[in-house]
Amino acid sequence: MPQYCTECGRDNNETSKFCSVCGALLEGLSTAPLVKPATVLDDRYEIISVVKAGGMGCIYKARDQRLKEVVAVKKMSSPHPSPEEQKKAEERFEEEARFLFKLHHNGLPNVSDFFTDKDPDTGKPAHFLIMTFIEGADLETLMEGQGRKPLPVEKVISIAGQILEILKYLHSQDPPLIYRDLNARNVMLKDDKIFLVDFGIARVFRPHQKGTAIGTPGYAAPEQYKGFADPRSDLYSLGVLMHYLLTGIDPEDPSRPPHRFEPAMKINNTVPAALNALVMALLDNIIENRPGSAQKVEELLKTALTDKADTLISHASPAIATPQQIKPVNPMQTESRRKQTVIVSPDEINTKKPQGIHEEILIALVSVAILLIVGLISYSIFRMAIDSASKARKKEGKRGSLTVLAASEGELNKYLKILKDKGIEAQAGSEDTYENKGILGYVVVGSFRTELAKSVTEYLKANNYRSALMPPDRNGFSTVQIGDHYKSRDSADTVVKRLQNELSVKFHTEPLYEQAKVTRFYLVINDVDEKKAGDIISLLKVRSEDAKLEISP
Repeated sequence: MPQYCTECGRDNNETSKFCSVCGALLEGLSTAPLVKPATVLDDRYEIISVVKAGGMGCIYKARDQRLKEVVAVKKMSSPHPSPEEQKKAEERFEEEARFLFKLHHNGLPNVSDFFTDKDPDTGKPAHFLIMTFIEGADLETLMEGQGRKPLPVEKVISIAGQILEILKYLHSQDPPLIYRDLNARNVMLKDDKIFLVDFGIARVFRPHQKGTAIGTPGYAAPEQYKGFADPRSDLYSLGVLMHYLLTGIDPEDPSRPPHRFEPAMKINNTVPAALNALVMALLDNIIENRPGSAQKVEELLKTALTDKADTLISHASPAIATPQQIKPVNPMQTESRRKQTVIVSPDEINTKKPQGIHEEILIALVSVAILLIVGLISYSIFRMAIDSASKARKKEGKRGSLTVLAASEGELNKYLKILKDKGIEAQAGSEDTYENKGILGYVVVGSFRTELAKSVTEYLKANNYRSALMPPDRNGFSTVQIGDHYKSRDSADTVVKRLQNELSVKFHTEPLYEQAKVTRFYLVINDVDEKKAGDIISLLKVRSEDAKLEISP
């Protein structure tokens, strides 16, 4: 049975300690879905069944007791500890719910109601959207049902075209509405018609405003992990979906490297080149390199459809004449032609001019001969120039910069004086470095996605572990270090095993070195060849390992 996160609603494995999406602790949670069947929300909507528990909440099939019709209920948790934060969250939800309420498109479920109330299961505040319930199968169910085999190219183009029509509508709102969670489970197919469902995390677009890092792993664009999203983020997710439908490779497979996709046409040779180019352009990790709008993608998709038709024509069988088109041949005529003899006098032979085809062949042969001669002459001149330059380089020797290390500032000054007396210019310098002197002990560290790293740090502090959380790197990973260092590796390894059992996350042991500051002195002589460098090394009487000649390219 899966565990459902109280913070975001994501279903997780029974053995998981942290939510795979938001990083919240799962310890002690119920394995039953939030909001049980037969529960009545807002004194009106009776829960019939759980449709799905996804990345940011749950969707239920419910009965509107007032209108006597089936509806979809989307529940979103609101984990804000302080009253001020809770109030702001409710105001933001109401603002965006009213925005969704105004949307009307035949590819979108209509939002008919919204409210904020206590979650009957957890007692925490939760937001609810009431939408049209759409019967049908989502694309993930479709792909699983056929063993994740690629869909026909024409069907993928049709699906993508319908999704683009919906995205054009959403992105054309004022301000634009970003869907943010386009994936195979949120695209419903009913009688070959596409619907986008689950508007739980749709968000109006405010340029340069950072929000929550949100979306479905595997489908979410790289910038969404940093809390940013714009209309091109939806186009990236569309590219992921198209790649999945064309190749059958599940983007949510945890063994796959994130944000890396092999060209679809390499996996499925029925994918036209133009369509493959479009998909890979949508999947560009740099947002500025993607097509700028859904309208532009729609135009490129039409080009891909034309390319598909051209491909089919180019592979068509050659035309074959029908029996009616073949004219019968008279055997007597053929025989009479075979017996005909043409008599030509010697004068006519001598005065007959060559046909035009012979003249063309002769001109072509002469042209080819001239080109060959010119090419040979040019190649000879080129080779002579190369050989001459090579000989000149060999005679002169390779040139570059010679760096000489000195053990102290006094030795450096000594070298400079010797070179100055010989009229050789040199530049002196120094730099501070740190060297590992010895092992002080061992530390326990782990690298995780930033949200997960924060949850791990909170757990460690709550359980009396001294820990430190490092700033995230450019890839969105933060390092967690256990504050104490251990005298032996065995002691540190014991802590690693204990944390592995408690949290099901990976830590490892690293040596903690004593570091000492060391100042290095050096001088540099520019534009010297190998011979001169050897002479300088002999003049200064330095060891060969303390001098290095870096050859210029």
